[in-house]
Amino acid sequence: MFVFFLEIASLILFLGCLYHARKSGKNVVLLLSAVIYAILFENFNILLSAGKTGGYFYSSQFNFFIFNTPVFIILCWAFLIYSAYQLVNKLKVKDWKKPFAAAVLVTLVDFVVDPIATKLNLWFWTGYTSTDGFFGIPGNNFLGWLLVTFFFLFIFTKIDESKTKWKNLSYLVTPFLAYVGFIFAFTTISSIQYVFKFSKLEELIFFFVIYAYFAFVSFRKH
Repeated sequence: MFVFFLEIASLILFLGCLYHARKSGKNVVLLLSAVIYAILFENFNILLSAGKTGGYFYSSQFNFFIFNTPVFIILCWAFLIYSAYQLVNKLKVKDWKKPFAAAVLVTLVDFVVDPIATKLNLWFWTGYTSTDGFFGIPGNNFLGWLLVTFFFLFIFTKIDESKTKWKNLSYLVTPFLAYVGFIFAFTTISSIQYVFKFSKLEELIFFFVIYAYFAFVSFRKH
């Protein structure tokens, strides 16, 4: 019953975002693109990390799935990305900083959500105990949140700024281009960690260094 309540809550939040976006075609596209993006990267990431330390999978407690990802997760991703983007717009963050700032905000939410959800057995981490990483969460999970959000909004804002007459069509490729960017960046960083044989603690510290840089870029005055 608790999980079903979460699923209903995520649907209400998503519909609230859709209602907010109704008068702006760009906002509707942003929200729906985020849904497609979440379906894409969640399912591929589960597949690519299966059986590996730091990999993850979702509990069968969830009632509704798209492939291996609960609909709850997909709708929450769309809600978080959309809400963070609207917030940085309200805060009048400079355009080029918006992907950085939104990524910082979305990842900040995960610092709270992920340990609680893991404790409730809503999802599971391969090779991690409650004393590893950040309360049982791999540092690279938070890195993933940061990069997933950053690349999606980076591509989206670049298309939005473009003068091409194909802008509306270009929005459709945002999820796919963003995932390519994410995979390249995440694989590069993971390779560095592998070469230098990072421990779980070092992986977490490395993430916090990157996160601090994103936060610095986001909120410095110039």
